[in-house]
Amino acid sequence: MMTSDLIAYLNTEESGVPLRAEQARDYAEQLGAVTQRQIYPHSIAAAGGGLFFLGSRGGRKQLGVISANETLFHKFTGEISDLRLGDRPVPLKFCETTAPNAAALRSIFSFLKPKLLGLKKSAGCGDRLGLATPGHIRAIRHSSLVPILAQQSIRENARTGRTPQEVMDDALWGIFQEGWRDGFGADADHLKTTDDIDSCAAAGFTPAFPIETHDYPTAIAFVAAGVGITVLPRLGTTMLPPGVRAVPVVDPVPRRRILLRVKDALSGHPAVIRAVELLRAVTAEP
Repeated sequence: MMTSDLIAYLNTEESGVPLRAEQARDYAEQLGAVTQRQIYPHSIAAAGGGLFFLGSRGGRKQLGVISANETLFHKFTGEISDLRLGDRPVPLKFCETTAPNAAALRSIFSFLKPKLLGLKKSAGCGDRLGLATPGHIRAIRHSSLVPILAQQSIRENARTGRTPQEVMDDALWGIFQEGWRDGFGADADHLKTTDDIDSCAAAGFTPAFPIETHDYPTAIAFVAAGVGITVLPRLGTTMLPPGVRAVPVVDPVPRRRILLRVKDALSGHPAVIRAVELLRAVTAEP
């Protein structure tokens, strides 16, 4: 039997109003009794006349949606049954944790979207398997750090067989399970191609993510493809592709020191002497 308090919370129009801990536990017990599932208390959230929660049975997690709002209810795909609230039946739907259902849930609750962290202290979590986000949140919940929960490189995705969308969605379900509302970051790194950029942007790794490369040709190739700018030493700009030009950085002019170490025993060797001469020649002031 669902209490009048839970029914009133179901009818909340404001999105994602957090529950007190004791309320959440009480509502989880009520929902568990009527759905025959273990309900994660922190996941319970109301919005737009609908109640959302994550439940588990036999190790299988599903999203529960209770709502008489047909527009809201039909955003999600799942199995429908009826639930009685007082003297009236209300549709109940249990939905798999799929990408479309994740997208629908994200459209309702803004706390499930990554955001720019600015100058806040942050910690990258890097959930490689898509299972650890609840634990990461519990570890960081009472700290001053903001977690970067959707964090994965393209190289790691290739090794684990995951996509940027799966990384983002796995983080979403962990965030929803734990009711984390204090914001999180998303970090897609080691991007090498424009296809990598497109797939990460489509998954929600926007508006800002870094492109990191450890060699000048790759950095220049990104610029040639129209993806941002790069800063290189003058030695790295000697062979630019068509359509790319080097612009000196001024005011202030950056200074770069190049140090060369030579063993005493080799300092008089002709090859070493010549290498030092060439290095001094190419790094001399114009």
